[in-house]
Amino acid sequence: MVYQVDKQTHKVALVTGGGGNRGIGRETSRQLALRGYHVLI
Repeated sequence: MVYQVDKQTHKVALVTGGGGNRGIGRETSRQLALRGYHVLI
């Protein structure tokens, strides 16, 4: 599950469930980071 908070220019995404270090969680985290989000796993 991904929660996104966007306040002015601060973009934060919290990636849960997939672990963020493999599979879809990792890819989701990578894509969000490329789009300027600070990703929390």
